[in-house]
Amino acid sequence: MNQSNLLVSAALAALVLFVGCKKESGSGEEPVPEEPIITFTVNGMENPDQLTADVGDTLKISAEVSAGAGIESFTASYSLDEDQVSIDTYQPDTLVTAYSMSEFELLIDFTFAGDSLGFVFSLSDTLGASIESTFSLLVNESPIRVDSQRVVSPYNQQFEGNLYNVMDSVAYFPLNVKSDLNNQKRVDFIVAYDRQAGYIMSSPGDADADTIWNHNLSFDWPFLEINNTQFIELDPASVDFDEVVTAQQLVDLFSGASVTALSGLYKGQIISLRLDNSERGGRVALIKITNIIGDSKSERQITFDIKIEQ
Repeated sequence: MNQSNLLVSAALAALVLFVGCKKESGSGEEPVPEEPIITFTVNGMENPDQLTADVGDTLKISAEVSAGAGIESFTASYSLDEDQVSIDTYQPDTLVTAYSMSEFELLIDFTFAGDSLGFVFSLSDTLGASIESTFSLLVNESPIRVDSQRVVSPYNQQFEGNLYNVMDSVAYFPLNVKSDLNNQKRVDFIVAYDRQAGYIMSSPGDADADTIWNHNLSFDWPFLEINNTQFIELDPASVDFDEVVTAQQLVDLFSGASVTALSGLYKGQIISLRLDNSERGGRVALIKITNIIGDSKSERQITFDIKIEQ
């Protein structure tokens, strides 16, 4: 073999040796840690982008997160309008690569009706890598309407009327209905005060409504057209007014024997009522009396909240 061939052979051998050494050195490098991962579940659905809920629904949210380099921090929250509500925060003191968020439950009550909520899950690892997952929740309009802090007064008062229109959330004075037949058809209940019976709520169609009226008021009974509203007094210990959020709940509560008048009204009392079937569509409502004030020297007033099916 001549000298030039020897030189070529030596060069090739050195190249093979060099490449082999590089491969051997590379096999000992540290593996790259797994990137942060978030998997969240909403009512059994994994990583949804957008959901729709009705008032009365319950969201059940959980999350599984991992980070090969170790979890630096994890947060979960939701926003409504300008408010931010924390669901979970996790910041381990030692090396932790996986975390399970406990199931979070959110009741969609009437205060969420028609709103959009934005949920955010954020995860960062000890090397500075971070990831964020989101979903939005659209809440349908409520099937019930809520009117709060409504005020009515018995007969012979000056500031608030004693004839209440549930559908339109309006309190009339007697003069408002005596001169307007349409308003007469809109009155769903009357509030009166009697020394013996106390505060009274009655249907315009109650058999004694005009007698009580004429006994307490010099103004003549104003009705030519009357609605027949029915009432059922409920046990406040068994019914949580705030938790009644669907039309079906309202309907279910109007169960049992009904009356056309209730006497001895008191603060905290809960009353289920059904409006006149022919004139008012038989809609069902729920009243909670929140305050009663006044005496013989000052205007008597009853304050109440009411929910009615739409």
